Amino acid sequence: MGLLEKEKEKEKERGKNKENNGGEFWWDQADIETMGMEELEMYIDALDKLRKNVTARMAMDNPSSGFRGLQ
Repeated sequence: MGLLEKEKEKEKERGKNKENNGGEFWWDQADIETMGMEELEMYIDALDKLRKNVTARMAMDNPSSGFRGLQ
């Protein structure tokens, strides 16, 4: 399977996942007003992990851009 076909398949899966959760992402679905302190800390940790993953992916996908990460 070529790169284009793999990307098309990934996009198809993303579409299915988005349909399954009502068109929202997990970080949009969180009701932080009703979360306890422990849940908020876990939520913040998950968002930090997501940010780091996005930063690493952006740097990996385009190393010549000089992208150093989000501040």
